[in-house]
Formats: sequence, C-alpha cells, structure tokens
Amino acid sequence: MLDPKPNLIGHPGFVFAAELLTTSAGRNHIKAIFPLLADPADLLRLASDVGLSPHALFRVAAEHKSRMPDKIWLRVKHLKNAFTHAEPRLRIVSAHYDSNRFFVATNQSLARFAGDDGWLASLPLGASVQHRAEIAVKFRQPAPATPQFVSKSVPAKLSAMRLHSSIRDNAAYFLVLAELSNR
Repeated sequence: MLDPKPNLIGHPGFVFAAELLTTSAGRNHIKAIFPLLADPADLLRLASDVGLSPHALFRVAAEHKSRMPDKIWLRVKHLKNAFTHAEPRLRIVSAHYDSNRFFVATNQSLARFAGDDGWLASLPLGASVQHRAEIAVKFRQPAPATPQFVSKSVPAKLSAMRLHSSIRDNAAYFLVLAELSNR
C-alpha cells in the first residue's frame, strides 16, 4: 500500500528541524564523513553518532553539499507503482546522489535500475548483502547539450541492508548504496 502521507524530507520545516537536531560540530562531522561511507551499516552508525534518522542525515548531507562522488544512495520498498497503482515490486522510494552528475528516477523498480532484484528480495531483517550489477543511470550532459541527460549502463558495487520501517506503515525497507565502478 502506498503511504498516503506526503514525503516531508524536502519540506522546509523538515530541513529546519534537522538543522535544530544537529550541532555545528555534528554538521561538520557529517560533511567530513558522509562521502567516506562504504555501506548502509556505516550510514546507520553515522546517523546514530549525530542523533538523526538516516533520512534526516541524507537531508543534512544534501543541504551542506556533502560530496558523493560516484555514489548513489537509495531507499527501496516493496510497493505498487505510484501512478498506475499496479505492479507491486521493489521500487526506489528516494534517491540521494550528486544531482550535478546524475539523475535517478524514483518509483522505478529496482530491477529496472539494477537488473535482477532477487539477491535483495529474500534478505532477512537487519542483514546486509553486497552484489555487483550493471545499473541504469542518467548522466548530465554539459550545458547547452541536448538532451540534458543521457542514459548509460555502468558497473557498480551494491551494498544493501534490510531495515524495519516506521511503526506507521510496518513494512520493511532497504537502504542501498550503489557505488559506480571505474568506467
């Protein structure tokens, strides 16, 4: 079932709240450490260290321009398509990446983004896994090129962890890090 409540991650009030919850030292720590994160367990440790949820951590990292070279963080859930309300499958709910370099559509299936998703579907709660795959990413072209983005399939190392969602929707979700391999 789709979450009927809006995603507040990008809402100005959410950004303000996340800023209030972190000290200046915490924000500097996030800016320094975030680009070095190698897997979802590292992300959870950093979030715990600074007292934020993983989603609030993504927001603070984005607001403070923490570089994410060749890394794409995904939040993935088993959902129906948000527009057609059909085809329940593992779908990208949110994506966090360098928007000056990439574009990753949300609502697309994980299988479309990274091929077979069977390696992830049976992962137990709290467990993590690594997988290699070709991922479908849109790369930004230098201005004034048209089209603005070009789709490419590139090799990546995927690290994923299955987590419990909020009490509100009681469904598990996955944190996935796609780290692009040398092209």
